[in-house]
Amino acid sequence: MTLRVVPVGDVQWHPNDSRGLLTSRADGPVELSLAPHFDDLDRRSIRLIWRTAVASKFSAINDEGLWAHPLYTFGLDRLLWLGVVDGSDWQVGEGLDSGRRLRHFIAPLKECVIEVLAEDVEVLRGGSFGDAE
Repeated sequence: MTLRVVPVGDVQWHPNDSRGLLTSRADGPVELSLAPHFDDLDRRSIRLIWRTAVASKFSAINDEGLWAHPLYTFGLDRLLWLGVVDGSDWQVGEGLDSGRRLRHFIAPLKECVIEVLAEDVEVLRGGSFGDAE
């Protein structure tokens, strides 16, 4: 399979807000909380939850340095929101090729890039962004 980054879902967050919150637990779940897009009438935070996550990465590559990310020429250069990396070898490279249907998710944010290896992602809406829930 050819390596390529493709958009997934229709979730959009505030593109210039740098207050995203990533939480990852040893027993699997990974959650990324983000401010809603400025055009979104629903002002509750966006919560991306990977309940079956087996790994996550946080790269300190911001939007101006995105060209330095290894996936940039494989479609990351055109990705605005959440995407999936088709043909990713991350699962095999981490010794996680267990027969599970794991997918390599990627989210370019204002100040970093988040990557998660999981079966699927769930999009929820929380309270006002920044609220502890």
